[in-house]
Amino acid sequence: MAFYAGGTTTLNWTIVGAAAAANATIDNSIGMVASPTGSVNTPSVSTATTFTLSFTGLDTLSHSCSAPVGIVAPPTGGLVPCGRLADNLATTDINESKPCTLCAMFYMLKNIINFVMTLSIASECLL
Repeated sequence: MAFYAGGTTTLNWTIVGAAAAANATIDNSIGMVASPTGSVNTPSVSTATTFTLSFTGLDTLSHSCSAPVGIVAPPTGGLVPCGRLADNLATTDINESKPCTLCAMFYMLKNIINFVMTLSIASECLL
């Protein structure tokens, strides 16, 4: 699974059979969790992280399983700098995850005008 830097996700698990545990822990600042079934939200992470569930089963053996979580870059570009799933950390002056407002229309018009001007300059160069 993957999400944007600074985001969170939900880890779900079910421990079955002789491995059913009396207690279980997940590393990376989560700690003790419900057993044999449960779910928990991960803390905010900014780099790829592997979460490992560790437990001692009723069979008295130690068990573990891991869930790697990757980081993907949020989409960049677009006509308006708002209404996106996540903020692009490369743009420190704009939070793209905020809802769009009337001001976004002016950004859109500016971006359209800049695009048209770029096309007109490029077409002049091709003649």
